[in-house]
Amino acid sequence: MNIQKILIALVAIIVLAALWFFVTKQETLAPATDTSKIATTTSEQPTACFADAKICPDGSAVGRVGPNCEFAACPSVNATSSTVHTTVGQKVTGLGVTITPIEVVEDSRCPANVNCIWAGTVKVRTKITSAMGTSEMVLELGVPTTTEAEIVTLTEVTPQKVPQETIPISSYRFVFTITKK
Repeated sequence: MNIQKILIALVAIIVLAALWFFVTKQETLAPATDTSKIATTTSEQPTACFADAKICPDGSAVGRVGPNCEFAACPSVNATSSTVHTTVGQKVTGLGVTITPIEVVEDSRCPANVNCIWAGTVKVRTKITSAMGTSEMVLELGVPTTTEAEIVTLTEVTPQKVPQETIPISSYRFVFTITKK
């Protein structure tokens, strides 16, 4: 008799749990009908894209870029240069060279809407891996760095600095150009 009551209670709990799971899952999958609750972005707000990558035919990887978070174009198979987009800690590969920004060493850029006598610069400690091996270098914005077989240049850093604000490390986005010698 006790076993029957326990089994009935157990079956009832399982049925209620399954019903609860089904109802909450349906609410999660239901399309939004109130458009005021849908998040939108403006051109002035930075867009955060997923950090996934697409493997290109040449073996390089490209990440998502731009306001629509679309994958960057793959380099052509015979390319002599490649542009890659990345963030701190994210590996990207172009022309057989893997770049991983480790940390922002310096960001002395002139903030937006401020008149400066010097534009400033950004320096990023970066791990570079190629067929020749792995090295760690500090790359400076706009300054080409020559390795054994390629030239790596940090060509762009976003977001733009704003007066009296510190940029969180997770918000930095880097664009590197890799050129074969």
